[in-house]
Amino acid sequence: MKKILIYISLFIILCTAGGFALDSARAKYVDEIPPYCLSFASIGAIFQESRLDAWAKINTDVEEAEIKKVKASLGLGEATWTRQADKKSSHYALFQGSNSYLITWEQNTPEQAFLRITIKSSDPNASLAQYENRITGLAGYNWNINYTISGEINTIVDDQSMQVLMDTLLENLKGRQTNNYRYGDSWSATATSLIKPVIPNYYHFESALRREKESGKTRVWIGIPEIQNSY
Repeated sequence: MKKILIYISLFIILCTAGGFALDSARAKYVDEIPPYCLSFASIGAIFQESRLDAWAKINTDVEEAEIKKVKASLGLGEATWTRQADKKSSHYALFQGSNSYLITWEQNTPEQAFLRITIKSSDPNASLAQYENRITGLAGYNWNINYTISGEINTIVDDQSMQVLMDTLLENLKGRQTNNYRYGDSWSATATSLIKPVIPNYYHFESALRREKESGKTRVWIGIPEIQNSY
């Protein structure tokens, strides 16, 4: 009888430990998913693209050396970039897997240039923040950074549902709304995440929805800290 009780006790302990381990594994898995992916999923939106824009002014006119330095900092190996140039600017492009990279150089004055990096990915699990970390250490650059995440819902929703979708987006990003706007079929809201950054080190964000009646879809954006491009 004692042996049976011992076996039962061991079985309960093992099951409990297994349950804790499973819960921990599930929590870790959820924690590894980007918050914006979870937020998109909560409203039935299909992820389309994540985008990183970084831009800065630099006091130089030596384009070739600076472009070479920026390319190296991105850590993409011995990649072959294509270059297109006109009188005002030069564009260096690269495609690798699900990612595209674009470096734009504009020589504003003989003493000062403007450089912009745009990285896009169609992989919802891509970590574009790693590239921000890589370029941050470049001497002479004071970077401005912005992220944009885009997706779509395969249906048109009414005004009441638009508000529900916006509230759900903010709720799942743990955001406290600071402002909101509406113009025709476009809705947006700015917010601050109170618990977890939307992207590492970024707590402020903007969400936007737009009905596209021609395509029968509702577009979704999250801009961190804001939406740079028109919606």
